[in-house]
Amino acid sequence: MPEHPLIARQLVRVRRAWKRTAVLSGMAIVIVEALGIPLVAFLIDVLFRPGKAGRIAILAMACLAVLCFAAKHVAAPLFRRISDKQLALYVEEHSSEFEGALLAATEFGPAALPDDLDYPLVQSILREAELRAKEFDVRSAVDLSRLRKYGALAALVCLLYVGIGVLFPEPVSRHAKRILVPWEEEVAPGAVEATAPEIPPIEFALSHTNAKLLRGTSFMLEATLSRKPEGPVNFHLRPVGAKGAETKWQVVPMEPVERLRTYKISLADVNEATEFYVTAEECRSGRFRLEVYDPLVLEGLTIVTRFPAYLGRPDRVEKNATGDVRAPAGATVTLTVSAN
Repeated sequence: MPEHPLIARQLVRVRRAWKRTAVLSGMAIVIVEALGIPLVAFLIDVLFRPGKAGRIAILAMACLAVLCFAAKHVAAPLFRRISDKQLALYVEEHSSEFEGALLAATEFGPAALPDDLDYPLVQSILREAELRAKEFDVRSAVDLSRLRKYGALAALVCLLYVGIGVLFPEPVSRHAKRILVPWEEEVAPGAVEATAPEIPPIEFALSHTNAKLLRGTSFMLEATLSRKPEGPVNFHLRPVGAKGAETKWQVVPMEPVERLRTYKISLADVNEATEFYVTAEECRSGRFRLEVYDPLVLEGLTIVTRFPAYLGRPDRVEKNATGDVRAPAGATVTLTVSAN
């Protein structure tokens, strides 16, 4: 109704308010029906225990039903075309402020021409409709009872779901999982999912830790493990003082012996200080050292003989002596051994 902008603006406001209320009411209806569908599916699952294919079919039909409800109660009112005459009739039915003036204005106003016999009457009706439109409250023409009814019902259904979930948490969660994710494998009620037992770490008992060896001798180590390993037991060694990647650890497999969970390794001709540790699976022992020392070598023998005073002889010093000593009675002999 472009000739009468005030009436047109009010009709636009009423149209928007009506659609907004219709959409909100439709959303409340969809919520109620969407919450009711899982309740039906829940009862079907409890009573009939359908298999995987049946549960997938139930979920598909539930999703399709929700989409249909949303299209019917939300999308349809939102995109519905409402003419000015229909809107004026709706306003007249829900509000007594216009007393038929708005309906008459939309019916005859645009079609009235100045030379029509009824033109003065139509203009009078339009003026009356404009005066009433200025004081018109759009909220009085919108029926909110449907929105309140379905909104309260949706809240009640939500509270019902919460109450059932609080009272019966385990059955509700089990059946909800069966319905909402029907493609997952079902765990029987009361069954405990099999979990791999926690494997304790391996502890090592070594026959030697830090030790000192004569250079060039052999070294044998036995390692007793706290449990049977999955895989080999390895002996790691490198010279003492090696850092980072300068010298890599040498890995030597250990051999099992007849004792339970015991392994051994033998190193021949240990000629330098070495650090070592033992590993099995992802576990390892502490790090220890083998220190080496050279064999004792006699480099010389010095014999000092102090004669008795009555002989009046000076002390006799024999270097690189053979070890044979001859001295008179009462003499004092001192042996000094030089070694490496």
